[in-house]
Amino acid sequence: MRRTWGTYYNDTHAVVLVVDSDDRQRIAICKDELHRLLKHSDLRNAVILIFANKQDLKTAMSVTEISDYLALHTIKVSLPCQE
Repeated sequence: MRRTWGTYYNDTHAVVLVVDSDDRQRIAICKDELHRLLKHSDLRNAVILIFANKQDLKTAMSVTEISDYLALHTIKVSLPCQE
């Protein structure tokens, strides 16, 4: 199913990526998908919201852990030119 996502990106203004904070097994998949989204030319101007779901669970990863796992600190943001 993920292979077809690119067909929906044209004219996309925002993406909401929901991370299951309690699923340590699949956080690497989430990272791969996020970084694939960031490389897609149709999403270069889109806003991306990362939502850490299930934070109420005792076994959930913290927001800092998720940020580290997703390597959010490596993402470079390009701001639009202001005239």
